[in-house]
Amino acid sequence: MASSWDTVLSIVGGVIGTLAGVGVGGMIGYRTQRTHWSRGLRVEAYAEFLRAFAAVYNTASRPWREGEKVDVDWADWNRALGMVVLVSQTDLAAAAVAVDEQLWRLHILAGKHRHPINGAEWDDLSAPLEQARLDFVNAARRELSRSNAPLPRMMGRPAASDEIWRGHPR
Repeated sequence: MASSWDTVLSIVGGVIGTLAGVGVGGMIGYRTQRTHWSRGLRVEAYAEFLRAFAAVYNTASRPWREGEKVDVDWADWNRALGMVVLVSQTDLAAAAVAVDEQLWRLHILAGKHRHPINGAEWDDLSAPLEQARLDFVNAARRELSRSNAPLPRMMGRPAASDEIWRGHPR
């Protein structure tokens, strides 16, 4: 009789071990899949944020380039900003909000000129925005991969004081 109990216990133990293994494996798989999905969602949100930034920046800078009053369509920008704030960590959300604040400041200041200004004036007006955007990108790079070193700058465009601009319309 002892031998039949050993067999039953062995079978029950095997079934319990198998079920536990399936359960733990399922939990690990679910967690891994959720992590990949979450990371992918953040990458998409950050890319859309930078795309929307480019569109609004281009419109907001028009008074500088062309001297005309413009109305910025903030809808795409606000959607992109909202998504970043929703899916990102607190420091990255704060960096995105700082970009938003500087973008509004630039839009308002550039709109006050209502005539083309020179490159040095534009560089002075846009410097805080460019720094906020660089801070956002560096925060995103840190979040997505701890091995990403911070970038020293975002654009390769020479400064307004660079001699390359002499005689060239900005």
